[in-house]
Amino acid sequence: MTLRDCPRGVRVVVDDVDLDDRHRFRLREIGLARGVELRVIQRGVFGGRVIAFGDERIALDGGTARAVHVRLARDEAKRNDENGDRNEC
Repeated sequence: MTLRDCPRGVRVVVDDVDLDDRHRFRLREIGLARGVELRVIQRGVFGGRVIAFGDERIALDGGTARAVHVRLARDEAKRNDENGDRNEC
């Protein structure tokens, strides 16, 4: 799943960034890299997302959001299992 698929407020962990080296490097410079836990705090009309991790808030365009592959954070996955909710981002 990608950031573009995620609903607001769900915590996820970055698995991969499917961009060219230059753009992937820029995202790493601002702290968005594999293993980072984040959450979507705002969804834009054309697929853009505002994400939060640590004290940072970053806006991503729809294409970039589609290129960031994520999985549910452990506690989110556990909560979904306990509630019987199998929906992912």
